Amino acid sequence: MGKDEANLSDKLKSLSYHITKACNFRCRFCYAHFYKVPTRLNKEKMLQIIQLLMESGTEKITFAGGEPTLVPFLPELVNFASDIGMTTVIITNGSKINQQYLDLMKNKLDWVGLSIDSGKEDINLKLGRGDGEHVKKTIQTSKLLRENGIIVKINTVVTSLTWNEDMNWLIEETRPKRWKVFQMLPIKGENDNANDLKINDQQFKHFKHLNSKSKPVIESNNDMKGGYVMIDPEGRFFNNDTGELTHGPPILKVGVEEAFKFSRFSYDKFLGRGGNYKWKFKVLNK
Repeated sequence: MGKDEANLSDKLKSLSYHITKACNFRCRFCYAHFYKVPTRLNKEKMLQIIQLLMESGTEKITFAGGEPTLVPFLPELVNFASDIGMTTVIITNGSKINQQYLDLMKNKLDWVGLSIDSGKEDINLKLGRGDGEHVKKTIQTSKLLRENGIIVKINTVVTSLTWNEDMNWLIEETRPKRWKVFQMLPIKGENDNANDLKINDQQFKHFKHLNSKSKPVIESNNDMKGGYVMIDPEGRFFNNDTGELTHGPPILKVGVEEAFKFSRFSYDKFLGRGGNYKWKFKVLNK
C-alpha cells in the first residue's frame, strides 16, 4: 500500500510527539531545538492530544524532545498512553533514567531509545552529548532497562567525527533490539553552526559497512525527510522536508484530521525506512 492508498489511521499508526524543546545537553547537530516554538503545552492539553491521536489510529507513540524526561509529568503521559492501548516509547539521553523513575511507569513503558553518537567519551563531549561519561552511563542504563523488561533501542547520529568509527563493541555491550543510525541532517535555523559535522553519502555508507556486524537500521537524509509523522511542543504537526522546520495549525484547535493536512508525511518513505516494524511484543520478564 503506497501513500496515495493509505488512510489517515495508517499514516498516524506510529508518530513522534516532541513534548518539549528543553534539553540538558547541547548536541551541536540537533535539528529539534525548536527555536521558533515559544513554549510547550500543559499536561491536560497533552493528554487531550494523546486521546485524539488514539481515536485517529495511533498505535505507537514516541515521546521525544528536546529531552522529554525534563517534563515532570512524562510518566503520567506514558501511563495514560499505555492504558488506552498504545505502545509507548521514550527517546532520551538517559541522564534522568534510574530505578525510581522507571518505577513511576511500571509495566507501562515498552521501549526506551538511548541516544549516543560515539563509543568514545571525548567525541561525545565534542558533539555536546553529556559531560564526559555518556558512554559509561549509556551502558549502565541499558542494563537497567533490560532488568526492568523494557526494550532497548540505540539511536546514533553519524557525523564527521564518527563516520570512520567502529561501534560494534558498544552495541554488543548495550544489546539493543534495534540500532537506528542517522546521517547528520542539516536544518536551517536549527543547527546552522554544525556545518563542519556534515558527512556525504559515501562516508555514511562507509559507517554502515564498518558496523554491518551489528545490523544497524540506516536512515539517510533522504529517508528522514518526510518519513516521520512529528508533532511539536505546541501540539502541531511539523515537517522537515524543505530543509527547515515548518509548523501547521494546533491539533486542539482544528482537530487531528484537519491539522494533519499540513503534514507532508510520505507513507512510502515510512515503509521504505522500515518504520512499520514489529513493536507490539512484550519482554518475557516484564
